Amino acid sequence: MSPKNLGAGLLLKGAVLVLIILISSSITFNCILVVAFLTSTRQIPSFGTIGLISPLHIEGRYVMDNYGNVVVLKGVQKHGFEDDAGGRWKDETGTYFNRFTESVVRRNLQVMRSWGANELRVFDRVRFWQENTPDSNGMPHRDIISRLIEIAGEEGLYVVYCLFSMDAGSGHHGVPWGTTQIPTRADFVDLWVDIATELGRYPNVLFELWNEVVRSRDDWFTGCNETIRAVRGVADNIIIIQWDWDVWYREGQYEGVCTLDWVNDPRIQGQNVLFSTHMYRDAKGFYLYEDGTEDIFYTYEDVGKAFVAEKVQECVETWNKPLYVGEYGPSRTGTEALEPHELESCDNGLSLLDGWGISYNVMWWWIGMAYRLFTETDNRVYYDDPAYITEWGSITRTHLSSYS
Repeated sequence: MSPKNLGAGLLLKGAVLVLIILISSSITFNCILVVAFLTSTRQIPSFGTIGLISPLHIEGRYVMDNYGNVVVLKGVQKHGFEDDAGGRWKDETGTYFNRFTESVVRRNLQVMRSWGANELRVFDRVRFWQENTPDSNGMPHRDIISRLIEIAGEEGLYVVYCLFSMDAGSGHHGVPWGTTQIPTRADFVDLWVDIATELGRYPNVLFELWNEVVRSRDDWFTGCNETIRAVRGVADNIIIIQWDWDVWYREGQYEGVCTLDWVNDPRIQGQNVLFSTHMYRDAKGFYLYEDGTEDIFYTYEDVGKAFVAEKVQECVETWNKPLYVGEYGPSRTGTEALEPHELESCDNGLSLLDGWGISYNVMWWWIGMAYRLFTETDNRVYYDDPAYITEWGSITRTHLSSYS
């Protein structure tokens, strides 16, 4: 089973007129804007330099920029803001920062870009936003998030801003309202209008309403529609919706499947909506059970079989729905030992997503858990030193820099 190569076969028709405009303004940098008038669309590689980053919108199954180009988002998860108001960062010496230090943040983003990423996804804690909690340097949280998005744009990165938790030490909340911070669905809508009013001015930010929602489908989709309508009054940025945790597939003794059928629910309405799911190899999925034993799918063909059963290919190619795999990674256990063929399985999965032109975000720009991109002892920002990069990190870097 070979996925369609979306990059192949796209021919440029007619003449290409390129207008190069040198722009100098009162902002802190000069940039070159290249406007290409093309008679057909093409994919933007997830590497290289972007002078001015374009706003994004949805057309059918595609994420598009304002110049008619298909944009495949490929990036990494940067945690920290769900724990500290200034985020969590390390520099090239391994020094740890739980405050917003611009030079360190910029260097991390530059390294992400050098790996080939054109996107990063960040979590946030509701209380930090509501109370504008300062970091240890006294910088207010909203200013920190705004400055992060600005720096990302300067470095050619889009930012997926995703709400994750309510309060300090509370961990992930799968229920976005009915809490002290967000008592009602109407309060959730108001929160997002507040966020969109402040951050919607940035062309490189996408809004993910909540991470891994486990409310009833009816309640959640009703809340999503109310939020979309309200946010559209202040901002046009892409809104990302996820329901449940992830997709999964089991074959054999404990056969079962969780699919993307929910993206066709007629209760989800509105423009510039991007659907999301998560894919972890051990999350009940990618498994083959035989005679009471278990093994994982790891060949290209078998992983493809699982993805087809989960309706990943059908989502984009038949239903014409835009899809973003918001989290992707190997075993989520905290142990060193990985399942046999663990990384081969995840490597082949990324190849399938690349072939179908599906956007994705890889876990985890840090040292924690088995899906970490850096070694357990250190994640110094040395992007070319294998002493600090896990095998999974090397696989990730290869796929982020690929362009098909």
